[in-house]
Order: sequence, then C-alpha cells, then structure tokens
Amino acid sequence: MSNSLNQDVRKIAAWGFATPTLGIWPFVSVFPVFAMIERSWTTGMLTINILFFLTSFFAIAPAIWFMHFVAKGPVPRLTDSAVKITWLSLYALGWMTAYGFYELHIA
Repeated sequence: MSNSLNQDVRKIAAWGFATPTLGIWPFVSVFPVFAMIERSWTTGMLTINILFFLTSFFAIAPAIWFMHFVAKGPVPRLTDSAVKITWLSLYALGWMTAYGFYELHIA
C-alpha cells in the first residue's frame, strides 16, 4: 500500500470509530445532571455524579477550545488527526463505560 492510501485508510477507520462515539457522548454526558435532580442521594453518590459531569463532554470540549484560544504562539498539534480523534474517542468510550457500570451498580 502506498503511504497516502495507508493514511487515508487510517483516517477512515478513526472517523468510523469516532463518529458514533462522539455523537452519543454529549447526550450521555447529561445523564449525571438528570440523575442528581431525580434521586435522593448520599454525599458520596452526589460527589461521584459531580465528578462524572466535570469529566464529561461539557467540561472537556470547552477546555480544548479554551486552550486553543488562549495559547500564546502556535498551538502544538498532532500531525496526524486520526491519532488525536482516536484518543478522544477512546476517552469518551471509557467515560461512557465507567458511567454505565456506575449506574448499573447503584440501580
């Protein structure tokens, strides 16, 4: 395979994994807020839901955008966008899996 074709295949595979994962993550990131409103909580359960929300899409995405706007000079970027989107997707998938196990445990 040529180098260009190899990079194209990697990008298609990365975006094929990232699109559904990152498309669902913002919706799942709202679940801790709804859970805090609807149930009676102990202090520990409330703390865990707050931590889940603080590590969700609504904290990570603005932090990334903020870093790009306030950076002095050029923002260091990965040269391969497939690697960057794959790492973000793996974080999102891990976050959703951890929250799912947490909800199964307390349900």
